Amino acid sequence: MLYITSGSEYLSVSVYHDAVTVGWKFDVLAHAQVYRFHKDEPDGHWTTVLIKMDSNGITGKFSFANEDSAQSFSAAAFPLKSWQKLVTSGKIMLGGRSDIQDNTGEFWCHMYCVVVNVTVLECSDM
Repeated sequence: MLYITSGSEYLSVSVYHDAVTVGWKFDVLAHAQVYRFHKDEPDGHWTTVLIKMDSNGITGKFSFANEDSAQSFSAAAFPLKSWQKLVTSGKIMLGGRSDIQDNTGEFWCHMYCVVVNVTVLECSDM
């Protein structure tokens, strides 16, 4: 659904069968990071996914989920400054095609997707 890239750096958010994969690679990190979360009971319905990045790291969850569950993830090792540089200067792709893989080697969207609304709440220096 979302893939942002510039050179060897990227951030990817994909959804397949009610499971979300969030992955990133920034030059300041030694390795790529990949986190997954899923619905307890897959239902195939549209669902809001919330992802928050700040100076304390990155968190993601379904809008209805509690933190610290299989329906969420949290990581302290997220370089916010690198993210801000990537989102302001990188190539941003929304939606997807079934024949495109992300840098983790996984398909990042297994069907054509429609993006309804994108809102950047804040992207400022911390």
